[in-house]
Amino acid sequence: MIIATSSDFPQNERIKAEWAALLTSRGIKLLRQDLTGAVRLLFYGDHWEARPYLSSEILRSSNR
Repeated sequence: MIIATSSDFPQNERIKAEWAALLTSRGIKLLRQDLTGAVRLLFYGDHWEARPYLSSEILRSSNR
């Protein structure tokens, strides 16, 4: 999982479609903060969770 900022300006702050596609092809979840807002990370003894504020999706570590 990668949490990344994305902004229209300046241009170098934009997430490139090629990079996002590469992450997807490798099975890496990209949380774009322009779409998710802030992401709350919760760490427990045996797993972690990521909770984006602008969606109901909850991501969890795979060992849970």
